[in-house]
Amino acid sequence: MECADVSRMWTDGAEYGTLHSHLYSATSASPPTNDTTAPPDGAYEYRFDLGESFRKDVYAANATRILYIHARFTVVTAVDQGNAIFHCSPPGTNPIALFLNTDNTLQLSVFIGGAWFSAGSASSALATGTVYRVEWKIDSIANVFAFKLEGTDVAGDQSVTIGDIGGSAGGIEIGLSTALGTVGQVRMDSLAINDDQGSFQNTWVGEQHVIHLHSDSAGDNTAWTPLAGNNWDNVEEVPSDDITTYNSETVLNDIDDYNYGASGLGSAVIDVVHVTDRWINPLFIGSAKHVLRIKASSGGTVEESAELPAVTIWTMLTGNTEPKLYPLTLYDLPGASATAWTAADLDTAQAGVRISTGGGVACRVSNLPIVVGYHSAVAARRRVGPALMSANAGYF
Repeated sequence: MECADVSRMWTDGAEYGTLHSHLYSATSASPPTNDTTAPPDGAYEYRFDLGESFRKDVYAANATRILYIHARFTVVTAVDQGNAIFHCSPPGTNPIALFLNTDNTLQLSVFIGGAWFSAGSASSALATGTVYRVEWKIDSIANVFAFKLEGTDVAGDQSVTIGDIGGSAGGIEIGLSTALGTVGQVRMDSLAINDDQGSFQNTWVGEQHVIHLHSDSAGDNTAWTPLAGNNWDNVEEVPSDDITTYNSETVLNDIDDYNYGASGLGSAVIDVVHVTDRWINPLFIGSAKHVLRIKASSGGTVEESAELPAVTIWTMLTGNTEPKLYPLTLYDLPGASATAWTAADLDTAQAGVRISTGGGVACRVSNLPIVVGYHSAVAARRRVGPALMSANAGYF
């Protein structure tokens, strides 16, 4: 299930509090930890020890595209042998990567004949314990790859045979995935992936920070049935507690809306807003189904996602089928608005759920965050693309 204008393929600040299996396509035998020690954004970041990684697939099948990957990146312990921090194995061609070297420099690398070879210039050495903006480009149209450090080109476009990107083979591996050597630890926060399609966020990500907003009071509608207590309180916990607290409903068009805590973003520029939830339908047959919804204020214009499928295990994003993307992605205010989101809009926003297909078995929802990608006003960038409505199933 893909929205029509989703060029921001992924936004993740580790703020789910745990690495839910439905967030990613696959993890290594040792997945990373959601760490709270010193995250640069929000309450969590990912900590990767040697050999820990996960893979994010953004296309269901092979595609000739350009991908732009972003992370706020910190070296905690230097590696004793070069390791990939971003890694892709396009079908039928040589794997490519952005490597962290033993001297804390970064360098493009390609795997040929059983060994990794460097391509282009290395970056300056990264200071241990310092947060850097690292960006990697994979261009399967021009067959080049490149990277930036703190917004500055390091090696420029380097020629490499990439071919198509897509499916499980062409996903992006993130972490210390090559597991070379014996020591090394890095941390990553505010992960983002753009591609070259759509009207917004279709080039380098640039400065990016990611936070989650969580429900803090009842919104305009409270028609769903809480397991106990208040509806809004059943969907705000981190990490999601699934069966412990949830809201459920069977009746067509019954709605729950929730208010959210203040964003605290002030004059920041909002790049993208996602809505997702964690839900289950205890039975495939006869289960009610739902859509997600958002509005910028009480009584405001509502935008909804496409209908989410019936699933029998607790699930996130668009379900169990790749690619697992956000069900609801907006670059402008809900509806046909061409006005960008502001922090003030986020402070009054309501998000929620509506039963889109009634059934005899209730749909249950246990968590419903608003995911926000933003950059500081002092680093304001030109909005990429014309002012078009956001890309989801509909609005009213």
